[in-house]
Amino acid sequence: MSSNPMTDTPEIYVVQPGDTLGGIARTYGTTTHVLAKMNRLQNPDRLAVGQRLVVSEKKVCAVVPLFIDRDRNPMKGLRYRIESRRASAFEGVSQLNGLGERFITKAEGDVVRILVRKLDGTWKLIHETPARVGEKLVTLKSGKIRLPLRMEPHPQTPDGLPVSDPPSAPKPKPVPIGTPHQARGDMHHPAAHGADKGMKGQQTRTPQGATDTRYSKDRPDLQKYFALYTGEKITDADWQEAATRISCEVAVIQAFAHVESGRAPFDRYHRPTIQYERHKFAKHTGHKYDAANADISGKAYTNKKFDKNGNPIAANDRYVADAYERFERAFGLDEDAAIMACSWGKFQVLGENYRGLEFPTVQKFLEAACKSEQEHLLKLFLPFAMTMRDTKYGHGTLRNALIEKDWANAAWLYNGPDYRKYDYDNQLKAAYEKIKSGALRV
Repeated sequence: MSSNPMTDTPEIYVVQPGDTLGGIARTYGTTTHVLAKMNRLQNPDRLAVGQRLVVSEKKVCAVVPLFIDRDRNPMKGLRYRIESRRASAFEGVSQLNGLGERFITKAEGDVVRILVRKLDGTWKLIHETPARVGEKLVTLKSGKIRLPLRMEPHPQTPDGLPVSDPPSAPKPKPVPIGTPHQARGDMHHPAAHGADKGMKGQQTRTPQGATDTRYSKDRPDLQKYFALYTGEKITDADWQEAATRISCEVAVIQAFAHVESGRAPFDRYHRPTIQYERHKFAKHTGHKYDAANADISGKAYTNKKFDKNGNPIAANDRYVADAYERFERAFGLDEDAAIMACSWGKFQVLGENYRGLEFPTVQKFLEAACKSEQEHLLKLFLPFAMTMRDTKYGHGTLRNALIEKDWANAAWLYNGPDYRKYDYDNQLKAAYEKIKSGALRV
């Protein structure tokens, strides 16, 4: 196996016998926290002799591959190769959490190629990316599910002929994420602390003696929430009640409903519409899953397809139409944090606001979100509008912004300081004007 040395540069340090992270930090004038974060160390107290640590990101360009399968399970034991023109090639094997070794080049813009080894021993190019200063995590999602299989000879008749297989069982119908019959086994995702969970195989034999391996995967049991669906629609009286309590126009509230969930507040499986926020999950879990589960815990997702340099942004770093796959994985790691990391229902109220809405637990918040769009208005949006305020930056209260139709302050209070990126205030204003004119009905 070749290496990617770079050990003669001051930005990289090779761990020696007796080294500690604290000692290395003092030598290079930094802190253990910074070194642990730069090097994605799950356990800063354990270093391996020969391990390469980045001690300065000023000039180093690093690429770290993360290999996951179609269901976002980490792919362990995958042989890969990383190469570029400006640095020596590196071959390695993905770890239990799907991560590969950090590949380092000092040349910004150097094109880094990532290849995986096929069963026939040849290499297949799967991704190219330009290196940039700092560290770049590249999430590589396979279109297939990887399963461990043990091959055995097929049983034979006394005449040496293969024994006929039994009739195949009927193929089950597709089941949405979170349905009860998939909720078996340990509810933690395999990437959690490298635990060997997720896809499970049980090998038995048919009456004819052939091996019969059946696989299942851990799914959190969310049906107890989705089964609460009652489906009550928002009536004219409901709209008027909310507007009266806020002292604003009905059309103002309806503008939020239109902008936040132009599509239906529930999907065809009676699950509330959600938007999963990766950075919120990271916040509520103290960033402890960022390294091993970077596709669902870390920096915020984006709606953009290209970065400022014109390079494509990986799909795993962008928002997706169906966020339940991400939510389900996060739920398996930390149920409360996953619920708090999602915006729910017709008005996309963020779960982390549950305390201000007078829910005793975040689970009670989720129960209300799963019942009906009527609950979305009266139990989620209305109390949020009545209590949301900003005392630090001078944006006042959301209630006053709704009364005065101050779209900029309303947008800031509802969606945060990044609302300008998506022209959120103007979207609200345009929706309000269409509703008032009769051109739009919510």
